[in-house]
Amino acid sequence: NAYNSVKWVLLLLLLFFCKADPLRLVLLGRTGTGRSSSGNTILGRTAFCVDTSPSSVTTQCSRRTGTVNGRSISVIDTPGFSHTLLPPREVMAEVGRCVVLSSPGPHAFLVTLRPGRFTQEERDTLGWIKATFGPKATSFAVVLFTWGDQLRGKCTKDFLEESNELQEFVSSCQGGYHVFDNSEQDKTTVLVNGQYRTKPHL
Repeated sequence: NAYNSVKWVLLLLLLFFCKADPLRLVLLGRTGTGRSSSGNTILGRTAFCVDTSPSSVTTQCSRRTGTVNGRSISVIDTPGFSHTLLPPREVMAEVGRCVVLSSPGPHAFLVTLRPGRFTQEERDTLGWIKATFGPKATSFAVVLFTWGDQLRGKCTKDFLEESNELQEFVSSCQGGYHVFDNSEQDKTTVLVNGQYRTKPHL
């Protein structure tokens, strides 16, 4: 199921990244890419508010903690870039609060992307991470492709090859990438060998 799918991400993070307790993960991404849902899936419960709405749901950073495989995990959810209710300056100021909530610092950034148009907001995400946490922070960024069912059977490699910009973005997130499927028919994601690139920098 979706929980087991995203759990792969956590297992890899736990295995390769650090021994810290709790492990601090920050969710970043454009509005509508499933940040809050991914946080709920990681924690295995409804920790963050999720609603089907044309307007942005998350307006403030929030931190929730749970236990996964015996390890304490703190997930920090943030407002989406291209927020529908807040002006851009307020959004960036609020997203910046994740620095405090993840103190003394996040161990990984999960950057949520939804298959489809690659926007300026996605491009700006890595720039924000570098500007806020330093140029080496992208070593700890993991791309989490949500709504993998929208790939309609297309393998991730072929999907990435359709956009040089997207390939460059994923390559810049040196923690690797992962895909999970939200479809009713098949919620299980298979991690293809070699598609998840992990570099133990922490």
